[in-house]
Amino acid sequence: MTEITSEVERKTKTTALGELPQNILFGGLAGVLGTSIIFPLYTIKTNLQSSHSHYSYSTTSRTSLAFISQQWKIGSVIRSIIGREGWKGMYRGLTPTLLGVAPEKAIKLSVNDMLSSLLSDEQGKTSFKNSVIAGGGAGFCQVIATCPMEMMMITFQTRASQGQTAVPSVVHLAQELGIRGMYKGLLATLCRDVPFSMIFFSTNAQLKQQFQGSSETLDISYVFLSGISAGCLAAVLSTPMDVIKTRLQSANSPYRGIIDCFVRTLREEGLGKFFSGSIARACIVSPLFGIALLFYEIQKRLASSLDN
Repeated sequence: MTEITSEVERKTKTTALGELPQNILFGGLAGVLGTSIIFPLYTIKTNLQSSHSHYSYSTTSRTSLAFISQQWKIGSVIRSIIGREGWKGMYRGLTPTLLGVAPEKAIKLSVNDMLSSLLSDEQGKTSFKNSVIAGGGAGFCQVIATCPMEMMMITFQTRASQGQTAVPSVVHLAQELGIRGMYKGLLATLCRDVPFSMIFFSTNAQLKQQFQGSSETLDISYVFLSGISAGCLAAVLSTPMDVIKTRLQSANSPYRGIIDCFVRTLREEGLGKFFSGSIARACIVSPLFGIALLFYEIQKRLASSLDN
């Protein structure tokens, strides 16, 4: 019996490694599709988080009021972008984002799948603890693509919002920034993406288990629902570090690092600023991961049916 169990476990782990190239392709395609649909919300979020506000009243009162005011500036931000650049301004920075999101989502989704399979038990189930570990590993690996992608996207968007000369092309900006410049904010990106992925993938796995129950397969609509729900939770909880990362990567950033950005933002703008753009971020991440996971799962099921 033990030998049979070991053989099943070995085949599961071998299959996980064998499917990695296929899942990398599926993850990349899913990321491009999802990002293309919701990209204008990225632009809104970046403008909300990179803007500076100053308050003269007490820290206690400004915390709640700042949070409320930051969330409902979305309408004025949209009007400002469209008035300054037209509708194309809502898609400023799309090219580097698509170039980066394909490898980013490919790494994120495929590595999580691989680690989840490697950490699964003899029945093929992954415990909550191991789901957290797998998610953290996926978040850590994806940063190699995420950091330069978002650095370029944010530079495109914040230069435009500050009235600076538009960057002529992705190639021009890459040459201007260099490797070191494109990985500015790397530590902040890690501090955001590792916890995000730990929360997202573990929550998503638990929701899928609950929805599936005793059924052999999970209905595809629940894949979408699980992705949206887990994405919303992880997005809101990781917003403070996303604000810091965005400010560090913004054009002409005045901050020396994570601690300097945190202290100065807290002192000058209050605690509520760390949750600015949280609604926009939840609106980005929820549908993005819902769409990406849905498309990713559909591709995997189609590939599996063709193999059979």
